[in-house]
Amino acid sequence: MDLKNCIDTVDRYLKKDNTQPMLIDVQKRTTLDKLYTHYRVGNNRFISVSSYCKDDQLPLWDQLLADLQNAKQPIFFIDSAAFLKIHGTEYTKRKLYELLSLYVPNAFVIITYQCRKELVFKDKRAYDRILVLDEKEDPIPSIYFLNSSELIPSDYAPIHGINHIFEAILEPERNPVYIITDKRKDAFPNSLLRILEISSPYLGLCMVDPLTSFIDETFGTDSQWEYALQTIKGTNWQTYVDTHFGSSTILDASLPHFDNWSEDEQWLYLVTLKLFNMSENKYLRMVMASLSLPSQFRSSLYRKICECDISNSDYARLYRERKSLLSQININQSDCIDFCNFVKCKGKYALYYLTDLTQSEKETVFELLDLYGQTFTREELEQLFRLTYPDLSDYLSNFIFRDSLLTNYFDQYRYQKIINKILPEFYDLVKEQSFERRYNRILLPRWTEMNKIDRTGAQLYFIDAMGVEYVPYIEQKCGELGLSLNIHVCRCELPSLTKYNKEFESLVDSEHITSIKNLDNLKHDGINNLDYEHTKLPIHLIAELKLLSDVANKIKEHLTRGDFKKAIIISDHGASRLAVINESESLVQMDMDGSHSGRCCLKSEVDVQPDFATDAGDYWALANYDRFKGSRRASVEVHGGATLEEVAVPIIEVSLKNHSIEIVLLPVEESISSSQDVPTIAVSYKKKAQLKLYSTSKLDNPYAVVNNQEYPVTPMGDGFYHIDLSNITQKNSYLLDVYSSGSIVAKNLPFKVVKESGGERDIL
Repeated sequence: MDLKNCIDTVDRYLKKDNTQPMLIDVQKRTTLDKLYTHYRVGNNRFISVSSYCKDDQLPLWDQLLADLQNAKQPIFFIDSAAFLKIHGTEYTKRKLYELLSLYVPNAFVIITYQCRKELVFKDKRAYDRILVLDEKEDPIPSIYFLNSSELIPSDYAPIHGINHIFEAILEPERNPVYIITDKRKDAFPNSLLRILEISSPYLGLCMVDPLTSFIDETFGTDSQWEYALQTIKGTNWQTYVDTHFGSSTILDASLPHFDNWSEDEQWLYLVTLKLFNMSENKYLRMVMASLSLPSQFRSSLYRKICECDISNSDYARLYRERKSLLSQININQSDCIDFCNFVKCKGKYALYYLTDLTQSEKETVFELLDLYGQTFTREELEQLFRLTYPDLSDYLSNFIFRDSLLTNYFDQYRYQKIINKILPEFYDLVKEQSFERRYNRILLPRWTEMNKIDRTGAQLYFIDAMGVEYVPYIEQKCGELGLSLNIHVCRCELPSLTKYNKEFESLVDSEHITSIKNLDNLKHDGINNLDYEHTKLPIHLIAELKLLSDVANKIKEHLTRGDFKKAIIISDHGASRLAVINESESLVQMDMDGSHSGRCCLKSEVDVQPDFATDAGDYWALANYDRFKGSRRASVEVHGGATLEEVAVPIIEVSLKNHSIEIVLLPVEESISSSQDVPTIAVSYKKKAQLKLYSTSKLDNPYAVVNNQEYPVTPMGDGFYHIDLSNITQKNSYLLDVYSSGSIVAKNLPFKVVKESGGERDIL
């Protein structure tokens, strides 16, 4: 039926005396408006269902029906559809039939909205009083129930109270419609209307920005989502990120501020990291993708690396990214300890997952080295620690002394110190040197070397008990700081005790001497429970390296300020860790008790010199790892004896590096202008390998190193130097280091060797 026929039919109905109601079902809002306009005249009375509702309540049907039956004029009953359909099909059908069956004294016209599917009754006589307009239905919007206007996007005006629900379904252009109500969706399980519910700030935030739904609601509490809603309201996540962090691609750049934020701010930052997981930091992306609870963020930063295979091509990158992230936030000690305990399940490979950021991790490194260190070579550990523990890598790094005995001895010594073991071949070397004592021939006394050094404008740094073992570490640290070194290796006086080794103090005014006893204290007293009775691990090395790094930094600071021209680092004697961990030591019985943990012993007239001891004036000094009876065992390290690590000491001149120095490597017969990018030299049975180099600054006592082998460098004049490489006979590509006064001035200079007969075809 169309609207005209409908009106004609209703007009005829109104002219009769009727006691039975009529029903008109309309499909469009505009049609309703036309009917209302047409019949709001004369004596006609319009009764709205919503007028029988209290605030945010459903209709009082009993009162409504009573008023209908007592009405004195024609009634047009409106707004009922939404209040019926919210209860479902059966309820709507029952109520509509009840209204159609109602006895009224005057005309009674029921106007419904889109109820034609529910106008199905067993009593077919009712159909004669039903008019259904045949027109296209207006869409009915979705309806959101929520208990606070704070949960609504700022550009939407809500409807207050379920008593206005009919207004909601009449606004197809306003989809969805928000109703502020205490009613819950689950109270209307059969509703024919599409009811949704915003019962939490999280759901409200999903409405503000649907991107929110990509994060599970359990990622935050209601109060946290409320905080986010208030922060984001009126904008969206992208605008918030752009405003506060610059861009969603650089969110990780704000991590250093993390610990300065409130808990809510920290949580909101983690939310943005999850929503915009596009950081260039791949490790952070991995962590955030799997993070389910914000409280696990720090522990996830620690643990996620354990899922990465060290053989993966991305492993080194992921490790560095993780270490960078951990260095930017406060590390929870319990998370750190839990990680250290967990990572041990990886056995020897756990060393690849630890960092040098915390004391706990460093100590765990030494625990693992004690268990698995022998399964790695020194070179392998140096390479591994270059990634994970650079200080330990620097300590292990190769240093080429002018004598191969020193190079080999201290390479092995440092390796065994960190793995906490004495290897048989090294024990034999110590035993051999306890007889030969070659250091007496290859090392000059300290006072001799010291007298050669220009001390004008110098500050002397006396570091007690700093042996030659630390030279590679000091060289690396000073190189990083832009400092130039001139290294002299010499020997101390025996016994290797401080009181016999302070002759250098008379060479410098006391105000130009800085004495540092902390290293010796570490070795003697076992501060912070580092002594051998508390732990068998060499974890004191952690503090030793930190101390030496601090000294290097302090020297750089003074040199930069111009407080002095150069620093001279000097020591009285070295010390031995391996003598302490030697579990198979022999106790040497003498007439007098041993002193200084048994490393030396006062002579008596009845003594016969022990095989492994050297004459040290009034003392005997042991040159192996045995111990004289009558003295307690050392705590951490020991000195007083005559092993190489106790006797060999460095004198290191430190100055600001001359950054203008340049080294050019080239074949002997070529000039700089004609030299190749990578010098190539041809060798044969008669023609030996040789190169020359040009230096923009004078080199003192220069030498070259290729594959840990030292080669002589001699001046040629005018800044040129000749390099004798006659021991190199195999065609290959090589790297050459240049040293001046024991300090490296050029590193990894490439050159090639080819066979003379092969010409260019042999070039690798």
